[in-house]
Amino acid sequence: MEINKHTFSNGLRMIHSFTDITQNVTINILYGAGSRNEKSGKTGIAHLLEHLMFCGSQNIPNFDQPLEAIGGTSNAFTNDDITNYYLTIPKEAAELGFWLESDRMLNPTLSQNSFDTQKKIVLEEFKQHLNEPYGDVSSLLRKLCYKQHPYKWSTIGQSLEEVENLELNDLLSFHERNYVPANAVISITGNISYENALSLTEKWFANIPYSVYVEDNIPNEPEQTSARFETYYRNIPQNAIYKAYHICNVKNKDIFKYDLLSDILANGKSSRLINNLVYEKNVFTSIDASIENSFDTGLLRIVGKIQDNVSPEEADTAINEETEKLRSLIVSDYEMEKWKNKYESITLAKRFDIEHLAEMLAFYEYIGQTDRFLNTIDFYNSVSSSDILTISERLFDSKHSNTIWYLKN
Repeated sequence: MEINKHTFSNGLRMIHSFTDITQNVTINILYGAGSRNEKSGKTGIAHLLEHLMFCGSQNIPNFDQPLEAIGGTSNAFTNDDITNYYLTIPKEAAELGFWLESDRMLNPTLSQNSFDTQKKIVLEEFKQHLNEPYGDVSSLLRKLCYKQHPYKWSTIGQSLEEVENLELNDLLSFHERNYVPANAVISITGNISYENALSLTEKWFANIPYSVYVEDNIPNEPEQTSARFETYYRNIPQNAIYKAYHICNVKNKDIFKYDLLSDILANGKSSRLINNLVYEKNVFTSIDASIENSFDTGLLRIVGKIQDNVSPEEADTAINEETEKLRSLIVSDYEMEKWKNKYESITLAKRFDIEHLAEMLAFYEYIGQTDRFLNTIDFYNSVSSSDILTISERLFDSKHSNTIWYLKN
């Protein structure tokens, strides 16, 4: 895969990859601004701002209308660390996409009317989320795992009250501080040459004024020294257990070890937790494990829905027995090879998706590790059985566990 990069005088970084397997072009703009950049008492701003960024700009009253007219699509998401906007458009109309995104970066319509409308929508989303079965458990787990770091609140906000109390000036201040070229990456993928992509980016983005970007002083999360445990009772159809353990940040190459570990635990029917605890022992109806690729200290999570005839004590013990095996026994070469092969096939397949590729290129360029993205399969394949044993010994020490029993009333 050939990658080309350029940095403009206003600080905007551009990254590009060409393919002719599609007739489309994806333009992706990533801002290093997520809920991590908020302050307690003023949470939910990053997500609310994402909503407002679709409410038009100075020269484009309706962002989606010109895009949809030529068969294009657009979307966005906000998480702990970033807000990411992307559009996909036929290659013949590529310049329209550059114009749309540049006007949105420079002149978004952040009016009181749009703010009031979108805040109502976000508050309704928040209420619906809380009223869904298991809807509040992610927030509860965050608060259990993080005591100092902003990861302790969800992207949608720390509470309904905090979002309700947000004012337009809060959002304008967040936008002015974070939505600047020096805190952004534009990635362009698909059927457009580097020369054309560079020319169009320069035409539409290079004249956006430079603004100083100062990184937020984000508190470090203290090392966890004792197990944490909570029980909640809710109106839910099935008991569940949630466990989380602190892992390294995404810039640390150990992240590949934790990624492979999560696959060994619960990626497909032959993985340990699913095979042993769902199919063989019938402790859970479903179970999953995943990691977070976070700018700061992340989490490895295990989530299981418990069989009705199994107690939460038995379910918790069953998980601990499986993680204890990883602390004491070397994973076989066969098992390691199986997950490495699966990871390689999935990773290569995803690179044919120009939207996914644009997102990944922007993310890794933002953290300054594009080369690592290009060689991700090699990093993953370099993980040894001894590496898995070493990280498991520390990770699954009981004093590092965060556990929630989420039970029926």
